[in-house]
Amino acid sequence: MQRYLITGATGFVGAHLAGHLWELGAHLRLLVRRSSDLTRLPAAIGQALAVKDPRVELFIGDLANAASLGGACEGVAGVYHLACAVKGTFDESERSRAVFHEVNVAGTENLAREAARAGVRMVHLSSTAAMGSVEESVVDEQTPCRPRALYQSSKRQAELSLLELHGSEGLDVVILRPCLILGPGKAGGEVLELFNLVRKGHFPKVAAALRCTKPLVDVRDVAQGCVRAMERGVAGEIYLIHSGARHTLGEIVAAAGALVGVRRTGVPVPMWPMRLAGLGFEKIAAAVPSFNPPWTRNRLDLFVTDRQISIEKARVQLGYAPAYQNVYDMLGMTYIGYVKDGQLRP
Repeated sequence: MQRYLITGATGFVGAHLAGHLWELGAHLRLLVRRSSDLTRLPAAIGQALAVKDPRVELFIGDLANAASLGGACEGVAGVYHLACAVKGTFDESERSRAVFHEVNVAGTENLAREAARAGVRMVHLSSTAAMGSVEESVVDEQTPCRPRALYQSSKRQAELSLLELHGSEGLDVVILRPCLILGPGKAGGEVLELFNLVRKGHFPKVAAALRCTKPLVDVRDVAQGCVRAMERGVAGEIYLIHSGARHTLGEIVAAAGALVGVRRTGVPVPMWPMRLAGLGFEKIAAAVPSFNPPWTRNRLDLFVTDRQISIEKARVQLGYAPAYQNVYDMLGMTYIGYVKDGQLRP
């Protein structure tokens, strides 16, 4: 049976992918740091590690330390690169700039060079964040990227670096761009913030935003997409993936309200005071490195952007077929996970 290297296996998507591959019978090599929390691995994999099952092994290394990755890709059939820095996604501080570059850009390049030396395929999990603030109403892989926030820029730069290595060093790489990911096991993030705001009746109901399409994808479909990319993806290509269904922000907010049991989910708010507050938060973040702004002007621009994404390329070339499309069900699994993990009260 083939063995695959996975980075980010103790994270949200990585744990689901590791569990999915394990169920398919694959052998696993998990790139972890000495400080990684192995309790976040799927129970079956944790049990296998406890009894030293040869089907799963740990490789101790750090993406930011190229020397520590030596040999990580030897003897595997492929590499799934899911690890990245996401904390403070809209933080524009110099500290965040350094972290995003070290992990998302340099770390990805370090691993990619190891994969190229070993001659194995690398599936890189990027994000629609790499596209930034697009102007087109319908988006596909040919849509020009316009990243503005530091996190967005780091995700796009990682893509460009991989495509450059594909051309210069023959790296066999396939890039996936999922949108906002839902599902059990998610830690924090804007979905948790959504539930908290809706429960308090404080969600800012900007009329233009509520009508906007906000693509979603279930983490289990992302795992499926990763496997499809490894098996059928075209080297050097990028694939957008989501649920295949169209959800407006208004529908998402209503579903969140139903899950937490409230009817009054928010208050109508004009855009201008939110932009003014966003500017203020940005100035505080610039002066206080530890401050993570609740929103910025860039985040607000995304908030009121209608984004319809085509996944036709993934459907045709990968055979990608999303199984989870109901917004209430996807949010429901996320909600149950938040409650189970103690991040949200029932």
